[in-house]
Amino acid sequence: EIACLGPARQRAPGVSIRTAMRAADGAQGCTALATAVADRIQASLDAGTEVLAVLGGNERSPGCAVHETTEPRALPAGVFIEALQGVLRRRGLATPFRGLRDADPALLAEDLDWLRALLDGQGTAADQPGAAARKAGPMPASNS
Repeated sequence: EIACLGPARQRAPGVSIRTAMRAADGAQGCTALATAVADRIQASLDAGTEVLAVLGGNERSPGCAVHETTEPRALPAGVFIEALQGVLRRRGLATPFRGLRDADPALLAEDLDWLRALLDGQGTAADQPGAAARKAGPMPASNS
C-alpha cells in the first residue's frame, strides 16, 4: 500500500485503499513492485535457493491478502498479491502463497507453527491447512 500510494496512503476522499490501488497509478506501482519481487524470486531460484512460499497478509488487507479459498463469495485477494501472482504465472514460476492471519491470535499461532515446520524441513507448502485451495483468488470488485 505504501509503495503504491505513499506513506500516507493518499487517495481522494471516499475512495478505498483497494480502489486506489486498482486505479492507474496504484496498479502501476503494484506491477512495478510485483516485477521487482518476481526478479528476486527468479534470482534466488537461479542461485539454487529453494523458495518455500510467498507470505502475504491477513484476509482483510487491501494489498497483501491471501485466502484459504477461491470461492466466489470469499473476500477478494490483495491487489499486490494478485499482481505478483500474475507476474509469476507469466514467468512460469509456481510459487505457493500463504497468508499470515495476524488478525486472530489463534490462527496466527497456527500459521507460525506451519512456518516453523516448513523452515525446519518438516513440511512443505502443500502441508499447510487448506493447501489445495489457499491462494489469492480472483479479484472481484470491492469497495473495501
